[in-house]
Amino acid sequence: MSTARPFLIEDMTALLLACSAEPTRLRKADRDFYARDRTRIAGAMRPLEGDLLALADFGLDVRLDHAWSMLSRLGFARIESDLSGAPVYTGTREGREWMELGDVMLHRVILDSLRPLMEDEVERIHGRSRKMAHGAIRAPRLGLFPFQRFGGYLGGAINAECERAAAEAFRWLVDKPPTPLDTLLEHAVAAHNPLADPQLQRRILLGYGVARDVSGLWLRILSDMILQYLVPLGALAVAWDDEGYPLIELTAAGRYLFGLDSDLPDPLAGLPDSVRIQADFHIVFLRPAPAAERALGRFSERLGTDVGTLFRITPESVRIAAAAGLTERTVLEALEATCIGGLPRNVKREIQGWMSSSRRLTARMALVIDCGDEETALRVAAEGGAKLRMIGSTVVEAPEGKLPAALLRKLAAAGLFVEEGVYEPWD
Repeated sequence: MSTARPFLIEDMTALLLACSAEPTRLRKADRDFYARDRTRIAGAMRPLEGDLLALADFGLDVRLDHAWSMLSRLGFARIESDLSGAPVYTGTREGREWMELGDVMLHRVILDSLRPLMEDEVERIHGRSRKMAHGAIRAPRLGLFPFQRFGGYLGGAINAECERAAAEAFRWLVDKPPTPLDTLLEHAVAAHNPLADPQLQRRILLGYGVARDVSGLWLRILSDMILQYLVPLGALAVAWDDEGYPLIELTAAGRYLFGLDSDLPDPLAGLPDSVRIQADFHIVFLRPAPAAERALGRFSERLGTDVGTLFRITPESVRIAAAAGLTERTVLEALEATCIGGLPRNVKREIQGWMSSSRRLTARMALVIDCGDEETALRVAAEGGAKLRMIGSTVVEAPEGKLPAALLRKLAAAGLFVEEGVYEPWD
């Protein structure tokens, strides 16, 4: 069976790692990355092979935007404001939990968010977000459409019918040799076009006013699925025939996505002896091993591609990995699963030390009342009840970040008058 590179997973992890390394500020005007950050993040993405670049525009900017979109829609990253009020793009708790997963589960979570709905699910969901649990991970259901072409209550059922028809069309590739892309699309239009149903056509035309060229519309929908999801997630392998026409083949990831297999194979299982880690923290690839590259690249500094010295483990690369959500267990398991000859003791010891020194801290804005002396602070805290708390011998905090008017009146009635202070920098 063919394998294919799930470069969208690589790009999503690269973007999360880049945003975990330091707060990534966005332009205020359009909330997009600054050019220097685009260059920095794109530099961490592994270039694609010629076969994929010949199929569509999979340039680094396009891949970065696609990774941003997927992470945001899944709730793995979002735009927030830093303590100065500037917009930043940052990973979420769910994103860190996703990054902690092994290679198979990383892939499964994304594929499960796209799997077509079953008949009984359509009646219960009608296009709304569905959560799927993977241990601590709860990812929303995105569906196979890159965009919901038909929205609203009615649209959820139409989208689901289209997704199931697309699944049937792609299942047609099972156990077939590499098949011309045009042949698949012709078959899908002839045998699996839900838009050809007159009743469904009337619903679509009445509710959405789309063109009557249902064959052309169905081809565009299938092409979107292929280019936005199936190829970037490794569900379809791509090659070219002697005349320069694209050939596609369903992979193990595709079989899982369309419900033909119950699980994904472990890409690191049965990996040939191809990776060695040295005592100086360099990782050497004796032959190409893309799955090992994906696993090790999440916590190592990249030095090359394909064969040779591809990575170096550094305190900085491990710190960034820890910030993104990787744990000591995840890192050591990936090394032990991919590297021949065992893990040098000094490498294991240093990784454990670097990981154990990492801490996740929480910064927040606070509203405090400087009372001047301990007796006054105790009186203020007593009058405030649950709305105030002591955080020092002379300082009281309002945990909600505000002082309601009723509380200010109560303090004033007790002879405690609060006025707005001015920040004074430390000497």
